[in-house]
Amino acid sequence: MGTAASLEGTLLIMPGCDVRKDRESRGGGVLLAISHDFPSKQLPSPTNLEVITVSVSLVPAVVCCMVYIPPNATIEYHTDLTNYLTTITSQPNPVITFGDFNMPDINWSTLTGSSIASNNFCEFIFQSNLDQVVTSPTHKHGNVLDLILTDSAESIVDLIVHPLEYQCISSDHHLI
Repeated sequence: MGTAASLEGTLLIMPGCDVRKDRESRGGGVLLAISHDFPSKQLPSPTNLEVITVSVSLVPAVVCCMVYIPPNATIEYHTDLTNYLTTITSQPNPVITFGDFNMPDINWSTLTGSSIASNNFCEFIFQSNLDQVVTSPTHKHGNVLDLILTDSAESIVDLIVHPLEYQCISSDHHLI
């Protein structure tokens, strides 16, 4: 998976896997790498959001949604994203939503935030009965910005947030 920073410039990825949505403006976008060994299809998503949603043909089918929220996103952007995520999480298939949510003010142990957008997002997570399974900081400043949200937390195993010094790419985010 990748978000804005990792799509700028040259991106090397294994042959036979990728779904990407580039920005109309300079650099960035979102990328969801899915091997062609797993049949999948890209699902429609709002053009005003930096998201890619894919249904992976497993038994049962799993919906994967990659999200990037820009740091300067408006309350309208957050509302549109929450409305979209509500739509995909209300379907019967398991859903895994991940990406850079850029909400450093959320306290994940209490599921509260200091901004309207963050509090609304926490309310969405609670109302949708989702688990946020990343518990270690994912940014060099000690924040948990990169999230994995799911209604099937038991399906996420061996989750590791790698230290920055062990990464082979230049980023201020830890690899998960």
